[in-house]
Amino acid sequence: MMKSRIGKIGLIALQILILASSQNGFASDQGNGFSMDPYLKKCGGLIYSKCDDATQNQETVFQDAQEKAKAGGLDLMVVIGADWCPACKSFRKMIENDNNKEDLFKKVVLVEINGDASSARTLAKKLDITYVGYPQAFIFDPDPLKFKKAFFPSTMFNVNQLITNLDLKNSKKEAQAKPSSVGSVLVKTLELPIELNGDYGKSYFISSPKDDYERFINQGISALHLFQYVDSFRSFQMAAKVDPDRVMAYVGQILSILEISKYEGAFYFVDLALDQIARIEKNFKLSEKEKGWIEAVRAVRLNSSSSYTNKDKEGVLSVTEALRKLRTESDPENLDGISLFTWLNSSILSPQETMKVFELALKKNPDSVGPRHYLLHMAERRNDPRDAETHGSILKDLAPGSGHAIHMYGHTLPQKGKWKEAVHYFKKAHDIHLKWAEKYKVDPAQDWHYSHNLDLLAAAYLGLGNLEKASESWEKASNYDGRAILHYLGLEIIKGDYKKADQLLSKYEGYSDSWKTYLAPLREELDLTQDQVRQARVRTIPGDSDSYESLMVELKNSFAEGQPLNLDYYSRLNTYFSNRFQAGGFDGWSNAYLELLRMKRVAKILSLEDFELEMKPLEMTVKSGALCGNGSSKSLVKCMSDE
Repeated sequence: MMKSRIGKIGLIALQILILASSQNGFASDQGNGFSMDPYLKKCGGLIYSKCDDATQNQETVFQDAQEKAKAGGLDLMVVIGADWCPACKSFRKMIENDNNKEDLFKKVVLVEINGDASSARTLAKKLDITYVGYPQAFIFDPDPLKFKKAFFPSTMFNVNQLITNLDLKNSKKEAQAKPSSVGSVLVKTLELPIELNGDYGKSYFISSPKDDYERFINQGISALHLFQYVDSFRSFQMAAKVDPDRVMAYVGQILSILEISKYEGAFYFVDLALDQIARIEKNFKLSEKEKGWIEAVRAVRLNSSSSYTNKDKEGVLSVTEALRKLRTESDPENLDGISLFTWLNSSILSPQETMKVFELALKKNPDSVGPRHYLLHMAERRNDPRDAETHGSILKDLAPGSGHAIHMYGHTLPQKGKWKEAVHYFKKAHDIHLKWAEKYKVDPAQDWHYSHNLDLLAAAYLGLGNLEKASESWEKASNYDGRAILHYLGLEIIKGDYKKADQLLSKYEGYSDSWKTYLAPLREELDLTQDQVRQARVRTIPGDSDSYESLMVELKNSFAEGQPLNLDYYSRLNTYFSNRFQAGGFDGWSNAYLELLRMKRVAKILSLEDFELEMKPLEMTVKSGALCGNGSSKSLVKCMSDE
């Protein structure tokens, strides 16, 4: 979901989100790297161990890696991620394919931790770290164990850049110069004034605002609740211009800028805001509420930054402790603000704990956009499309000027078979993005959400069977978004426009060897013939026998051997796609449906007629919106009967 044209951003932004095919195992068992063999064996070949028992869990993985780092006199680099995470796969492949990886393993022992596991959250609390996205890297001195820094490695496109980022001495110097951009957002865009408006609905951070300062604070919080990060930052800047001697304008700037980027240029603005906070602390008497939020953003800054020393950490609370203090001591009545901070740190809290916060906030203020938005996302995560649509329908009316609020309602509709309505709301969100860009004379892609919305608009057209419109939208999105490139390429192959697909593949393959690796499965599918599959004979199935890659290999093996696909294969295929279609709302659907269409095309080339017949009920069920359940079900459940 990156936000500027390929010519402007090069490979870094595209690599962050490219959906590389998964390759089990990790090259870190070469050289000084940490061997994952015992965990891979026990956990079915998955690098991010799904095993979580009393004797072998994420803490055990960490401790074993720490011992190896001690023995080798190396630093310990912990990368927290998950097997479903595209950027994690991309980062792993980058290291596996880089000729300089041994230079990295001379400096660090690298270990990957499954952030979704409960033992990982326990480990994070013991280490006093907070992970806020995948993948996120943490560097430790292993003996005695001492935290050094945190950063997001998916912003780095080769090992040399990664090694450079490990050098703590450079980071302070880099932070001193004013950047021209933060992530893909131009600084001149961030510094544009913004007026008070009702575009982003209501926030109750300040319950009864008395002046423009307080109104700008509420507008900034509302925009932050709706992931409209550019306008939230601008709103907090306007609040600071109205009254430069009040704390929350600078607190809001820090929270906003760190959602735009935690790497490129953000800390220039973070440190400016912290300097202003220090000035206010010195010259004014502050309330307990203000003190609590200052502690909270200092914790966030320390956790997010790679440019501080151990001395900087002295006296600063952990993020979890800062949140606990806000909820119980500093600002317990401010459920709107507590909801925001809870969401920003939800990766280290249990779903039950976070839902309780949002439900209490919504009970107090039913038209508050923040908890409404967060509960929608949580409903999708637990595969409850009915609840998600209810929240989405209300959210679009609460914040009619927010492209993301309108988009999120569209997001909830395909799982109920409402494809035309989904297209309508994605198009409406697109129009809002374009009007925003025209109003301020900026590139619409500076709002991260612009390309993401185009991506799902294309997927909605695909659900309607309008392949031309889907292709058109993915072509636009591919100028900004690495995921959209793969979707666009996959669709052109599915459509049978092989000349165009070949030209596009050649273009992107020319970027780098890494891109060539990422695009290899699509290149293979484009060039596929029956003779080629026969000559390849039986292939080795990847370690995860239920992955898309392994299921595709089995499909080809069946043809090469002249053997029909058995019932067990179709059962596993059905389970794979059922789970994929139920994961992550419409985002999960759009990725999985293209995979299904790609497999159908390969089966057709190989004259495997039974495949299409077996998959037709699943495809019809998905497109009719009948696929739902409780999120853990392995079967198709017809549960949408309320239309």
